[in-house]
Amino acid sequence: MSLDARLRPRPLSPHLAIYRLTLTMMMSIARRMTGAALYFGTLILTWHMRIGTQVILEGYVHRDGPKVVSLALNNFFSAAVAIAGVFTVLKIAIQT
Repeated sequence: MSLDARLRPRPLSPHLAIYRLTLTMMMSIARRMTGAALYFGTLILTWHMRIGTQVILEGYVHRDGPKVVSLALNNFFSAAVAIAGVFTVLKIAIQT
């Protein structure tokens, strides 16, 4: 190896010089960011739905028995919607 080759500064991270930012990279990044936004949006939307329905049920159902059953069904329904929504978003976001 020549003296010039040994004294030449080596790049700190050669992978940055090799890879250019391409359209497919940007699309992949955007797809994952959109999936994360949809994931958290789904969770926030179902939480808001559960709280709103709970307020309505507590205000309009006055007997204790139907109120407890209605609130329990509200929680189960909200959880089912959240699980289905998150599963759907993850399936779309992770698909190849």
